[in-house]
Amino acid sequence: MIYTRKLKKNILKENSSIKEVINVLNKSRYKICIIIGKKNKTIGIYTDEDLRRNLIKQESFNDLAKTNCNRKFVFCYNSDNDQKINKLFKKFFWINSLVVINKKKQLIGIIDKIDYLKEKSLDNEVLILAGGLGKRLMPLTKYYPKPMLKFGGKPLLESLIYSLKASGFKNISLSVNHLSQVIRNYFGNGINYNVKIKYLKESFKLGTAGPLFFLKKQKLKKSIILINGDIYTTLDFRNLLNFHERFNNDITVCSSDYINELPYGIIQKKNKHGVVINEKPKIQYLINSGIYAIKPNILNLIKYKKFLNMNDLVNNAFKKKKKIGFFKIFEPLVDIGSFESYEKAKEIIGND
Repeated sequence: MIYTRKLKKNILKENSSIKEVINVLNKSRYKICIIIGKKNKTIGIYTDEDLRRNLIKQESFNDLAKTNCNRKFVFCYNSDNDQKINKLFKKFFWINSLVVINKKKQLIGIIDKIDYLKEKSLDNEVLILAGGLGKRLMPLTKYYPKPMLKFGGKPLLESLIYSLKASGFKNISLSVNHLSQVIRNYFGNGINYNVKIKYLKESFKLGTAGPLFFLKKQKLKKSIILINGDIYTTLDFRNLLNFHERFNNDITVCSSDYINELPYGIIQKKNKHGVVINEKPKIQYLINSGIYAIKPNILNLIKYKKFLNMNDLVNNAFKKKKKIGFFKIFEPLVDIGSFESYEKAKEIIGND
């Protein structure tokens, strides 16, 4: 049996906050936060999936960790043999870590799925959209495709490929068009990154969903990760895939918070005493982040190679009664679609 007692970075007391839970999930190796009560008893856990479901419901960062933790978590006893542990990992395929407790529900350790099953790579296809013209970033994109603009000394697309590799993905397709040879010359077939890179040439603009048409010929059996090529994020893409499969979604749309501070005082209502003015209010929106997990059956909705955006594909899938899910991203996420977001990206990632 495999477990570790070095769990300090994964444990929080029951009166900790959700903000502290996020810190644990971001920093710990095992991507699990264990909530402990009196006498070291395990009250519940937060996995990446648990946290994102709660954030979608607008849970406050200041809420107590014990309030919405998963109390029906999967666990094993320290007396369980390898056969039982294997069955648990196969039955609950979406979990990355297994909590080990004793008969008194006291925490003993964690079994990490990757270490235990040696499951370090994923066969799922990743499609990165890298064919945009980048008109709003001219003249920066006159000689370089937008995903090849450098941040922290390397192209944005290279950072994304490293992130996918770290998450276990090895099959990457790049949909290219504008200055495609620059991308081909830089990355080649991916051998230098220990991944396989294929190129899908757009002879005309296909939008954010049209390039999925190229993947129909492959007759894929596993879900696809689709990513806009002008995005930077520290998201572990394996967590997105686990969430997508756990809830059996046909399409999972990644979402994030966007806060817009209005520069004016807003008149909210009138009453017998006059008006109420809210000075420069902040309005929070839940926006599409440009990252998706997609079941292969959705490719059947794309009949022809033509321009198609993801919002139209998602709306069409919804009409066809396909299951659409939302995955909340709380990690840093920026795109470089405009000069404003480009400058913001330089602050977060670093200058070239």
